[in-house]
Amino acid sequence: MTTFIRRRLHHRPQRATSNRQANGEGLDYVRTAFGFNNATVWFPRLDGENAGRGDEYRGDRNLLKQGGDGTGMFTLTEAVANDHYTFTRRKDYAWGPGDWKADQRGLPDTAVLKVVTNESTAANLLMSKQANAAQLVGPDRQRVQAANLHQRQIEATLGELWFNHKSGLPGADEQVRKALVQALDLTELGKVVSSGNGKPPTGLVSSGGAPCKQNTVEGNLPGHDLDAAKAALDAAGWTAGAGGVRAKGGQKLTIAIAYPASLGTGSQAGAELTQKVWTSVGAEVTVKPVTDAEIGTGLLGGQLAWEAAFLPLNTPLPSQVVPYVSGPSAPNGVNFSSIDNAEYTKAVTEASAVAGTAGCEQWAAAEKAIFKHVDVVPFVNSTVPIFGQGARFEIGDGAMIPQSIRMLV
Repeated sequence: MTTFIRRRLHHRPQRATSNRQANGEGLDYVRTAFGFNNATVWFPRLDGENAGRGDEYRGDRNLLKQGGDGTGMFTLTEAVANDHYTFTRRKDYAWGPGDWKADQRGLPDTAVLKVVTNESTAANLLMSKQANAAQLVGPDRQRVQAANLHQRQIEATLGELWFNHKSGLPGADEQVRKALVQALDLTELGKVVSSGNGKPPTGLVSSGGAPCKQNTVEGNLPGHDLDAAKAALDAAGWTAGAGGVRAKGGQKLTIAIAYPASLGTGSQAGAELTQKVWTSVGAEVTVKPVTDAEIGTGLLGGQLAWEAAFLPLNTPLPSQVVPYVSGPSAPNGVNFSSIDNAEYTKAVTEASAVAGTAGCEQWAAAEKAIFKHVDVVPFVNSTVPIFGQGARFEIGDGAMIPQSIRMLV
């Protein structure tokens, strides 16, 4: 048996618990939510993820609550929500990359996907040989790297700043959003959040398997200028009062920053640095750690009070970003920050009429519209190592390839 740790490092919409790979199907789907708004233009890419079953599951998603469906190498045999998922290898599965044989040495008979929300705990389980693989994004990676374990690396979104656009909140004003971003040194903030192990982002889509390669971030976000930030807040009508806290129409410039507690000390340090900077330009700022459950019901579900949030959204396709930055908010949709960007919607409509990578210029225009209006601010990607203890494996499309797993004696 082999045990793999799955931390909820990033919110990944419309994906399976484990990805299917372009070079062969892997684990069956578990609790997958399919949404095809515009995704059909990417059908050839999604086909490897069994997207063709979307209509079947859309009618009855209960099919996947405690079971799996598919023809992959592993089948789901046990599901304990938010704890672990057990998969058993199909003995008759005989397809994989290269000269692949079902009876080759090292193939695991059973795989357990264990949900661990604390990175230090995940690292300890790996180091004590109670787990065979784990992905680590924070400071714990250094001590694990020192053990010279098997290692492969993926790149994913880590630092991404969102503003709550709901009417009456500071983030509803583009001038305020721009000023708050101008106040931040995004490069410095990225180093803090990634513990110095990050890379500059190039767009809203996770770069590991992104079909479009344009850099939509560079040159499209406000540059760091603290004096300009203060002047912009003045121009927007937010004037300094007692204690230096700005106010407008009797309302203080109050900002609560939500951040995922499960992302470790880097995320907390980044939120606290942002708090310090925004306080220096006249905001009254608090930081609010949130659990993974609170991200789902609170942030995405609309039940949490917040003005800004660090929430890395990882998607493999630009079409999968759409419902998170446009359309209805909770409870009727997942546009949790209530973004209403007409330029983005127009570009998405144009991009959706073109199949595959031929529409990348239109998708790039859509992303640039998001950055131009400071709706979402990506500032660092993580380079996430997946470590192996007593097991070897390879990475494809941002995840472990099930057929590549070999247990070591």
